[in-house]
Amino acid sequence: MHVDAKTSFIRIVEAHIERGVAVSTPEEYFRDAKLRVMVLRLRADSPALIADPQLPHRAAAYALRCAQAGHIPYDFALDHRSADKLFCSAVASEACRTVGVDLWAGLSHVSSPGPSLAGKRL
Repeated sequence: MHVDAKTSFIRIVEAHIERGVAVSTPEEYFRDAKLRVMVLRLRADSPALIADPQLPHRAAAYALRCAQAGHIPYDFALDHRSADKLFCSAVASEACRTVGVDLWAGLSHVSSPGPSLAGKRL
């Protein structure tokens, strides 16, 4: 989510299966039926966030600029190492990566019976 510093206008940047990376207002975003929503935020005690409180804004501004610059297709392969196509959480991950925060500490598996990291149960 990007909040304009001057106008407080909110835009949501998401990876949409049918459209690829898209920008919408909150009203547009919630008009489209959602089965689930994931919000990724840095922890308040994150050293990177403490050092630079504008870090989330800079990451959101990057995501918005990229989405407005041209079409970014949806990544059906879910390859978190590639930025030429993005899936939902990869939008946030790629934006954070550009400001020095790595959100991918390891791979998790939705179908696992519990949280896992690179195939190992935590």
